[in-house]
Amino acid sequence: MVAHRKPVGILAWAGKHAQMVVGYYGLSGDPFATDKAGKFTNAFTVAGFYLADPLRSQALVNARVSYATLKSSNNLKLRFRPYLEKDSPYDEWYGKFVIIAPIR
Repeated sequence: MVAHRKPVGILAWAGKHAQMVVGYYGLSGDPFATDKAGKFTNAFTVAGFYLADPLRSQALVNARVSYATLKSSNNLKLRFRPYLEKDSPYDEWYGKFVIIAPIR
């Protein structure tokens, strides 16, 4: 999101649904910091994200969701969980966190 200034899609509900992370808040550190070898240090954190859901019934439009909620909420519609769909032709996704990130 920082590099391309575009939203990131996430496969939510363990792969049963798609949502969009449209922003973030509470950035601490420099996401572009590199070490002497030129590799990113990933020495930054965010407090949370803005989540949008295409399902009108979810009423999530730019909903402010903390990192802690996205990581471990009991509300499974807000929690980002590993992909668990078994009918996908993409077996390598199973059990992994899947995002759809822009590349330019």
